[in-house]
Amino acid sequence: MPTGPSWSLNTPNNHAQIGAARPHRADSLTLLSVAKNFRAFAGNRIGVRFENELHGDRGQWYRGRGNENWKFEANGLMQRRFASINDPFITQANRKLRWDRSTPSD
Repeated sequence: MPTGPSWSLNTPNNHAQIGAARPHRADSLTLLSVAKNFRAFAGNRIGVRFENELHGDRGQWYRGRGNENWKFEANGLMQRRFASINDPFITQANRKLRWDRSTPSD
């Protein structure tokens, strides 16, 4: 099965590079599920690992996986976010982030 490109926000001119490297983002995407796991913290920094599943308006499914590092200002606002994300194409049968959404999660 083909995979989508990997990308990082930690590059110069990142928005143009991301757009050029991720042509599937021409799809209008619907985020169907996301899971984030707290990994570490120190001072004003937090590290998380995440996984999400998206569905494009052309019928393609994607699973995004990666790590994020967040740095916060003293007032609690996010100052900086670094992310490394991989978006492989998946089939609907390969989805794994499924749970009952009829009630809010804890």
